[in-house]
Amino acid sequence: MKKGFTIVEVLAGIVILSIGIIAVVNLFPSSTRVVTHFQKQTQAIYLAQSKLEEVNSIEYDDLTVGIIEPKHEVQSGFQRQTQVSLVDGDLAESDTDVGLKKITVTVFWKEEDKEKSVKFYYLKTRE
Repeated sequence: MKKGFTIVEVLAGIVILSIGIIAVVNLFPSSTRVVTHFQKQTQAIYLAQSKLEEVNSIEYDDLTVGIIEPKHEVQSGFQRQTQVSLVDGDLAESDTDVGLKKITVTVFWKEEDKEKSVKFYYLKTRE
């Protein structure tokens, strides 16, 4: 009796191996998209945080209510907008100044033809 593999066994092995290789190869594009998304999101967070630190250094009375930074490009592919509003003790928008201002920094970017954004809030109190 001869030992070895029949052509059917070899073909079955090739098919199973091919399916495994195709499955692994299909993981690469999706993992690349995930990595790219988190890189962009991290950069957006950094841009928002740096603006919040800048605005935080402004005295309460010098902080103008309204859009203090219109939506504009701050870095290639990223846009940022900064807005200041008056809020009451319940953090609801208010027309009167009770000593609380809410700073909102939003950073926008495009990803797969969709606009993504991160939004950060900071409360500034009159000291």
